[in-house]
Amino acid sequence: MKKVMIIAALAFMTITVQAQMSVDRLMRKYKHSPKAEYVHVPKMMMSLAKAITTNDADDYSKYIKHINSIKVLDMEDCSKAVKQQFFKDVARLKTVGYEELMTAKEADEQTVIMVKRSKTRIKELVIVDSGDDDAALIQILGNIKNSEIQKILAEEKKK
Repeated sequence: MKKVMIIAALAFMTITVQAQMSVDRLMRKYKHSPKAEYVHVPKMMMSLAKAITTNDADDYSKYIKHINSIKVLDMEDCSKAVKQQFFKDVARLKTVGYEELMTAKEADEQTVIMVKRSKTRIKELVIVDSGDDDAALIQILGNIKNSEIQKILAEEKKK
C-alpha cells in the first residue's frame, strides 16, 4: 500500500510539472498563431547591434552590450479565442526561479515584469502584457548588471 501511495504521489508531481508552461514553450506554441507577430533577435544580430555607436543623447548602445538575445511575441491582432488560451497558459507559467520585479494594473490591462538573476546580474527579463485588447510576451536574455538597470531607471525618471 505504501508503494502505491508513493507511486501515486510521484505521478501527480509529474503531471503538475508538465502542466506548467515555460516562457520558451509559450513562445513556440503561439508564434505561428494567425496574426501573431514574432521577432527573435539572436546573439549574432545583437553582436552587430553592439558595434553601432551614435551621438544620440538617448544612446542605449552601452546597455545593449549586456544583452544576448531578445524575443517578442505580439498577439494584439489575434482572435479573442487565441488570446483567451494564451492568458490561460500564462496563468500556468512556470515562475520558479523568477523574481517579480513589478506588476502594473490599469483598467483591463496588466503588465508583469519578472527576472531571473544571479547575485549581481540579471540573466533573463520577462515581460507579460495581458488585457482585453492586448497580449504580448517579451523575453530578454543576457548578463545585465543590477547597477545598469538602476541607471536606466534613474535616467528614465529624469525625462
